[in-house]
Amino acid sequence: MSQINELLDVIHLLRSENGCPWDKKQTHTSLINYVIEESYEVKDAILSGDMNKIEEELGDLLLQVVLHCQIAKENDDFDFDSCSKKIKDKLIFRHPHIFRDQHKGPISEQEVEAIWKRQKKKESKDFNNLQGLPALLKADKFFNTERGKNDIEKYTPPQKISKISEDFRQEREEDILEIATYLIYLCKQNGHSLNYIMEKSVNNLTEND
Repeated sequence: MSQINELLDVIHLLRSENGCPWDKKQTHTSLINYVIEESYEVKDAILSGDMNKIEEELGDLLLQVVLHCQIAKENDDFDFDSCSKKIKDKLIFRHPHIFRDQHKGPISEQEVEAIWKRQKKKESKDFNNLQGLPALLKADKFFNTERGKNDIEKYTPPQKISKISEDFRQEREEDILEIATYLIYLCKQNGHSLNYIMEKSVNNLTEND
């Protein structure tokens, strides 16, 4: 029996009638924060360069995937096999140059990226599938879209910050960090949440997508 099948069996047992009370009461919603936390811990492990830590944290993230699949299986929604098939099919769909022999000979990285973008457009044009992302990451992804790039080119800052905007183009990373930190302090001093404000800003940008 493979290790993944053994893991699936362990999770099934933990959520069975005689299993662990904590595991049994978990739902997709109750596990949201754990998925986010484990993802950030994977990021920290990768940045540390410690392979043992990366292996451990990837295992913790895999646990979240398996838990969600087990919960879904109990509700007759999907299971680990169907989830695996879905991502496998998606990868094949996004790589026609590999799996459908549409290209002869070597293919450049730029051509691969162009194919990937075309296939992603076929899958969905709805920006709402990014709504669960943190505000800054969502904004970054939006400004990498065609509409986002056009918005950047057409953007004119309000007059009260236009001078700052002009100076900002010349700033180094350390200075930008200083400005970003000041914005956080400014929001806190006035009882605002920068993340909430960013959420509103990004939602305004993408509301017509």
